[in-house]
Amino acid sequence: MSAELESGFTAGGVVLRGLTLRVGLGRARRTLIEDASVAFPLGAVACIVGASGSGKSTLLRAVAGRHCPDGGRIIAAGVSVTELDGSGRRGLRRRVVTTIEQDYNLVETLTARENILLAIELATGRRNDDGAAHWLARLGLWELRDEFPETLSGGERQRVAIARSLAAPHRVVLADEPTGALDEQNGKRVVQLLREFAEAGKCCIVVTHNPSVAAAADCVFTLKEGVLA
Repeated sequence: MSAELESGFTAGGVVLRGLTLRVGLGRARRTLIEDASVAFPLGAVACIVGASGSGKSTLLRAVAGRHCPDGGRIIAAGVSVTELDGSGRRGLRRRVVTTIEQDYNLVETLTARENILLAIELATGRRNDDGAAHWLARLGLWELRDEFPETLSGGERQRVAIARSLAAPHRVVLADEPTGALDEQNGKRVVQLLREFAEAGKCCIVVTHNPSVAAAADCVFTLKEGVLA
């Protein structure tokens, strides 16, 4: 990767420099990504497509500091993720990088509204009821604000997870199949919200198998047989 390309993205985007990711142990160990150098731009929605098991979700986990690479560097919003210790990685996820996970990862003992409030407070140190209300409304969840996750459908849980991620002022959002449990209308709503996030000068990386989501992206990367391009 050229110095010119890297300098144009590292201030707020995500840059991979010679990244190698492997999983498994012993004979079962395999390479998911080999020596990848890619820049995900600011101000755009970037999609990653590829077969199931190709390593797309593992890549998002690595960018979020949840999976240690076997080689290379990851820079997210100017932060060298691969050089952080455990405390630094937790701080990264609280204030810089947020992930919309496939399994939603909601706090089951908190209501929809409380889940969102918690994310905002962890990121900013302040309670923001108006911010939580705004995102509940944007995701069509206002009437469900006092419901606990166990009473919500899969699609409703996914929308709470999305609202929680977008409500806090992170600079990078990593969305792992963010429309997987949603109907067409809500799927379009989420794609529009991700676009608004990116157009605010932030970095948005989406993993998807949904052709309509990929078609709406500004750039699409394919992960196949260890090559990300």
